Amino acid sequence: MTSPSTAQASLDEEAIQRPRPRLLLLAPVLAILLIQAVFQLLAAWTTFRLFGAPGRIPQIATIFAVLNLVATVGLVSGRRFGWIMAMSLSGWNVGYYLVLWWIGVPFYLGMALAALIVFLLGSREMRHAYRADVT
Repeated sequence: MTSPSTAQASLDEEAIQRPRPRLLLLAPVLAILLIQAVFQLLAAWTTFRLFGAPGRIPQIATIFAVLNLVATVGLVSGRRFGWIMAMSLSGWNVGYYLVLWWIGVPFYLGMALAALIVFLLGSREMRHAYRADVT
């Protein structure tokens, strides 16, 4: 049986040895998540209708904005939940933008940004850095 200090030491060594994602992969994801959060808040609580369809339920848009910010903090801190949350939110966004396309109100920029996040987060280096490739 290992002592708590031995277990903590092995966790510290694992954290030191785990590679961090390159800034070129992480920076666009963080920027897009922050921009999406700001856009969701603007679309929910103002008459900002420059991009996409206006939000009908501002509380849901606010919840998604907060989740985007939590995912951003999780990604910056190197936590696995940040990767999972960012990937999940991007999947929901792609689905949302596909529904907008289907009903005749396409927002191609949002769809492209959500697909870009999925592409970047799905890269081998990002999956390895956030231990998402462990089976």
